[in-house]
Amino acid sequence: MARKQATELLKEKIEALEVKQAEEAKAFRYEVKEAYESLKPVNLIKSSLAEFVSADDLKKELFESGILLVNSIITTQLTKKQSDNYFIRTLSTFAQLAITTLLTRNREGITQWISSFIDKLFASQKEKS
Repeated sequence: MARKQATELLKEKIEALEVKQAEEAKAFRYEVKEAYESLKPVNLIKSSLAEFVSADDLKKELFESGILLVNSIITTQLTKKQSDNYFIRTLSTFAQLAITTLLTRNREGITQWISSFIDKLFASQKEKS
């Protein structure tokens, strides 16, 4: 009789361990799948962009550099077209000065506008997915 109870108790413990092992295997497979999904190139790019959008200092510096680059491109195009005409050269120099002044005076507003635009763009992409 004691042997029967010991055998039944042993079978119950084995079944409990098998159930526990199955649950742990299921949890492990889920974690492996999550790790696999997070390491896909698309997800790496998305997470990098999300980190970029959340990094305010980096975003600010990048926007300022971009604004200065756009300013440089515009003024270079103005000065290249009519470099022989002194009136056009002077006018393009004043245009460059005006654009630079406008950008430096409204730098925060422009940066905030671009930042909010990008945030809205990423928010709409998150809603779609």
